Amino acid sequence: MKYLLDRFIKFVWTDRPIRQRGTVIVAIPVICLFASLIAIAGLRDSTIQVRRRIDNNKAILQETNRLLKTVVDAETGIRGYGLTKRREFLEPYLEAKKSLPPLLAKLKVMVLANKLQAQRFEEIKKSSEQQITFLQNTLNKLDSSATRVQSPEIIQVFAQGKLKMDKLREKIDAFADASETYQNGLERKIRELIDLTNFVQVAGLLLGCLGAAAAWYLFDSLEQELRKREAGLQESKTRIQAVVDNAADGIITLDEGGNIESFNAAAEKIFGEKADRTIGSNLRRLIAQPQPDSSAGDYAIEYFVLNPDAKLKTYQQETVGVRSDGTRFPMELALSEMCLANQRLFIAICRDVGGRKKAEETLRKQAQMLDLANDTITVLDLNWTISYWNLGAKWLYGWRKSEAIGKNIHELLHTEWPQPLEEIQKVFFERGSWQGELVRTKEDGTKITVASGWTLQRDEQDQPLAILEISNDISDRKCSEIALAESAQRFRDTFEQAAVGMAQASVDGKLLLVNQKLCEILGYSRQELIEKKFQEITLPEDLAKEVEFLRQLLAGEIENYCIEKRYVRKDGDLVWSNLTVSLLREQNGTQFLMGVVEDIRERKQAEESLRLRAQELTWMANSLAKTTNVLRKRNQELDQFAYVVSHDLKAPLRAIANLSSWIEEDLSDSMTEDNVHQMNLLRGRVHRMEGLIEGLLLYSRVGRIQVASETVKVEKLLAEIIDSLAPPSGFEVKVEAGMPTFVTERLPLQQVFANLISNGIKHNRGESGHVKISVKELDNFYEFSVADDGPGIAAQYHDKVFVIFQTLEARDQVENTGIGLSLVKKIVEGQGGSILVESAEGEGATFRFTWPKQPISREDKTAVETASTQTMSASAD
Repeated sequence: MKYLLDRFIKFVWTDRPIRQRGTVIVAIPVICLFASLIAIAGLRDSTIQVRRRIDNNKAILQETNRLLKTVVDAETGIRGYGLTKRREFLEPYLEAKKSLPPLLAKLKVMVLANKLQAQRFEEIKKSSEQQITFLQNTLNKLDSSATRVQSPEIIQVFAQGKLKMDKLREKIDAFADASETYQNGLERKIRELIDLTNFVQVAGLLLGCLGAAAAWYLFDSLEQELRKREAGLQESKTRIQAVVDNAADGIITLDEGGNIESFNAAAEKIFGEKADRTIGSNLRRLIAQPQPDSSAGDYAIEYFVLNPDAKLKTYQQETVGVRSDGTRFPMELALSEMCLANQRLFIAICRDVGGRKKAEETLRKQAQMLDLANDTITVLDLNWTISYWNLGAKWLYGWRKSEAIGKNIHELLHTEWPQPLEEIQKVFFERGSWQGELVRTKEDGTKITVASGWTLQRDEQDQPLAILEISNDISDRKCSEIALAESAQRFRDTFEQAAVGMAQASVDGKLLLVNQKLCEILGYSRQELIEKKFQEITLPEDLAKEVEFLRQLLAGEIENYCIEKRYVRKDGDLVWSNLTVSLLREQNGTQFLMGVVEDIRERKQAEESLRLRAQELTWMANSLAKTTNVLRKRNQELDQFAYVVSHDLKAPLRAIANLSSWIEEDLSDSMTEDNVHQMNLLRGRVHRMEGLIEGLLLYSRVGRIQVASETVKVEKLLAEIIDSLAPPSGFEVKVEAGMPTFVTERLPLQQVFANLISNGIKHNRGESGHVKISVKELDNFYEFSVADDGPGIAAQYHDKVFVIFQTLEARDQVENTGIGLSLVKKIVEGQGGSILVESAEGEGATFRFTWPKQPISREDKTAVETASTQTMSASAD
C-alpha cells in the first residue's frame, strides 16, 4: 500500500514541472477564497428574500390598520347620522364603501404567500363585508319614514353594530398579533442568517490561512528540491572536470591539410612518438596504407591516405595505426572540426582498439556528462572565441551550437563583469583558473546570473592553448540571497525600532542581544544588560513560575509561553510586564531564546480603575433595573387606562346622548327654547367627551404602532389633506413650491399636517383667512412651516398650547379637545424632530417643525419614547 501511495504522489506531484507545482500552490488559497465568496453570496441572497417577506408583512399590518380605521370611521359616521340626521356624517361611510373592496383585494394578494395569514384574512374580509352590509341596512332603516331616530329598534340595531364591530376588532387584533409573531420569526431567521454569514466568513479566513500555510510548506519543499539540484549540478561539474583531466585517449589537433599541430601524452603513448618529433608531420604517417584489395570511398580514411592532395574530411571510423617501431595496431580515429578565429582546425582522438569496449563506455559517459549536464561547458581559444558548445549551454542561453561556435562568447552573451576584464584576465593567466559570478543575456533578452569557472589549458611547454569554461545558472540563488539579506535587515530594523522590549538569550538565561526599548523599560544601558542573566533582574517571587515554563519549552512540551511578571529596575522599582518567549533553532543545531517584553504598568493601573468602575456600574445597573421595572408598571397602567377609556367610557356617553334625545322627544311639546339649548349643550358635551377619548387614544398610540416607511410626495399628501378638511369657501390654503419627495412614515406626517392646518382654520375668527405652508431644507431634516392669519397666541401661552387638554379659548366658543397640538408634538419628537410656535397676539401664528430626511431607526425611536415616558412619569410624580 505504501509503495502504491509513493508511486501516486510521485506521479501527481514529484514528477510534475516546477511551474505546474507552483501553479497548484498558488491555487490553494485562491480556491479557498472563491469558495468562501460563493457561500457568502448564497447566504446574502437568502437574507434578501427574508427581508422582502418582512417588508411585505409590515405593509400588511399597515393596510390592516387602514382597513380597521375605514370600518370604524364608517360605523361612527352612521351613528353620527343616526343622532343628527346630518348628511355630512355619511361621508366616511360612503368613502368606506368605495375604498373597502380594492383595499380587501390588495390585502388578499399580499397575504397569498402565507397560508395562515390568508385563512385569518378571509375571516376578516367576511366580517368587514358583513359590517358594511349591516351599516347599509342600518342606513336604510334610518332613512325609512316609519322608523324613529331614537326608537328602540334603532337602538337595538346600534347595539348589534357595536357587537359586530367589537368582533371585527378582535379578529383584526388577532390577525395583527399573528403577523407580529410571524415577523418576529422572520427577524430571528435574519439574525441566524447573519450569524451564519459571519461564521462562513471566519471559516473562509481560517481556510485561507490553512491554504497559505500549505502553500508555504509546499514552497519550502520546492526550495529544498532546488537545493538538492544545485548540489547535483556541482557534483556533475566536478565529475566532468575529472573526466577531462584524466582522459586516456590520444588527442591530436590538425590543420585543414592534416598536419599535426598538437600531440598529447596519451597520443605519445599510443604511437610511441614524442610530440616534438610528430608535430608538423602529416597524419598519414600514423595511419597504415590500405591493402590492395581494399576499396576507398571519398570520405574514407584510406582515400585521404592514398591521395596527398585531398582535403581532410570530418569523420569517425576504425582504422589501423602505425607505431614508431613500425608495428600496426587497430585503432579508432575520430576527427572533429573546431573553428578558431579565421582557421579551421580538427581534433583527432585516437584510441587503441585493444581497449575499445572500455574506451567506448568511457566516451559515452563523457559525451553524456558533457552534453547532457545542466552546466554549460564551452571551449574557448585565447581570444574567447567559442570552439565547443554543449547542450547545457544551448538550454541555458538559447543559442544552438551552429549559431554559437566561432563567435566571441562575451560579445554573444553581452557579459557584464564584476570588475574590469583586464584585471580578471591578469589573475586568470597567472593562476591558470578563475571563478566568479557573471551577468549574461540570453537569446530572448533575459538577463541571468551565472557562477562561472575557467580553466587554462597549457601545452608541454606550459604555453596556454585554450580555455575551458563551466557555468551554471544561479539567478534563483541570487534572488534568495538578496531576499535573505533584506529579511535580515528588516529583522534588525524591527528589532531596534520595536515599540516593545526585545531580547535574545542563551538557553541558560544570559542576555545576548537587547534593543533600546528594553533598556528604557529596565533602566539599564545596553552593555549592562548584556552582562546579566534574566534571573538576576526578575523579582524572586515570579522566578519559579518562569523557570518551570522555561523547562517545558526546552523539553519540547510547549512551543512558547506568555506570562505576566515583575522585573526589578536598576533604580529598584518594580516593572509589571507581559513576557512572551519562543525557542529558536539554527541550522547548525544552536538554540537560543527570543523574548518580547511589553510594559503593562499603565494597563495594571487601568485594570484597577476598571475594577472600581465595574463596581460602580454594577450598582448603577441595579438602579436602572429597578427604574425599568417602575417604567414597565407605569406603561402597563397607561395601557389599562387607555383600554378603560376605549371600552368603558364610550358606552355611558352614548347612553347619555340617547337619553337626552329621548327626553327631548318625549317633552317636545312642553320644552322651552332654553330647555332645547340646554339639551344641545348636553349633547355637545357628550360629543366633546367622545372627541377627548378618541384624542387620548390617539395620543397614547403614537410611537407604539409600527408603521412602514414609504416614498411620500409631500405636495400630493397636502392636497389630499386639504381636500379631506374641506375648508370654508372664504379660506385659502396655499402650498408653496419645492415640497420634497422622500422616504418616511406617511401616517404620522399626515396627522401632523392635518392637525396644524385644521387649527389654523378652526381658530380663525373671521369668515375668511389664509393658511400658508412652506418648507426649508436643512442638513438632515426638512423644516416645514404652517402659518395662518388668525388671532395669534400671546408669548406666555407658547408652551401651554402643546400641553395636553390645554385650550386658550372656551370650548363653548370653539369646539376643541386640547389634544391636537400635544399629539403633534409627541409625533414630531417621536420622529427625532422638534416643533415650536412663533406668534404674537393679533398677528397670526406660525408653527415650525422639523422632520428627518431618513426614517428614524427603531433603537433611536425607542430611546425617544423612553425619555418621553420618563418625563411623563416625572411630571405625574
